[in-house]
Amino acid sequence: MNSNLFEAAPARAAKTWKAYISALCILHLTLLIDSLSGFSFLSGNEPISLGGFKVVREALSLTYGILFTLFIVTAFLESGVLKRSSVGLSPTPSGNSAVDLWFISPFSASRFLRGLFWFFLVDGFLFLAAFSLIHLDGRWPPNPDRMSAKIYTLIGRVDFILFVTCLPFAYLIYRNLRRVRTVMAGK
Repeated sequence: MNSNLFEAAPARAAKTWKAYISALCILHLTLLIDSLSGFSFLSGNEPISLGGFKVVREALSLTYGILFTLFIVTAFLESGVLKRSSVGLSPTPSGNSAVDLWFISPFSASRFLRGLFWFFLVDGFLFLAAFSLIHLDGRWPPNPDRMSAKIYTLIGRVDFILFVTCLPFAYLIYRNLRRVRTVMAGK
């Protein structure tokens, strides 16, 4: 039973992490394009089109905070399944293509790719912290036609609460995936 579960769990986890990394890269690209076009989005002048939706600056951080939190909870649950299903397995399940094909992963043979995997997790937290600080600092106030200053500050507080709430889960994700890697290495 554990080996069947362990064969399915990495494919599911890899799919979640790929979606997260893709979304994070799209966010980076969007902000890079905005910086090259004179920060029309970040200054609040124009919305951007992201995934077919018009996103105004004031709504981006709350949307990101909620989606990031959902990702963290999902990644935590999936890492727990991986950890539980790896118990009792023989070291290095070499026949598991899901583990082998999960390119940027905590199980990669390359130290660089493992580092890149953890960088993306930290990068997500940096975005959430930055969004929270931008709202709480008040240097870039919202467009009063779209949002009141109180709501804008409340979004910063919510993002900060989400940030603090997600930190322990990130540590548990790290511990769970590290344990699986240890089991796979036979240590």
